[in-house]
Amino acid sequence: MTNFIVAVCDWWHGVLENVRNLKTGADFMREEKPLKAIASHIDATYWDYYGGPGGQPIDWVEAEGMLENFCRCNINKYNVRIDKKNDFAEDQLKDSLKLAHYAVLLVGCYLQKIELEADVEREI
Repeated sequence: MTNFIVAVCDWWHGVLENVRNLKTGADFMREEKPLKAIASHIDATYWDYYGGPGGQPIDWVEAEGMLENFCRCNINKYNVRIDKKNDFAEDQLKDSLKLAHYAVLLVGCYLQKIELEADVEREI
């Protein structure tokens, strides 16, 4: 995996650690269980679906500078597909997890942009 993908995964695990540390009652929107499901999906994606790290298609997409648009397109794709699953909750969940994974990667793109912009401003 590229450094960017590893950094996003590390950031995501930090978010999950914060969720795990919530006090009882603080999780009023019941976000802990869905966040754990998203984390499990993300972890499994890199090891189960492609058989291990390295040489994954998303690495090429990132190297070509297309990750942000790739994530946006896939978020839209899975959003549309959810409605076509004929209310099969398990299938809708699978597509929702894929959508969430691309949303996490997209957040990582924006965080990286903000860090780069801050670095440029510090250099000026």
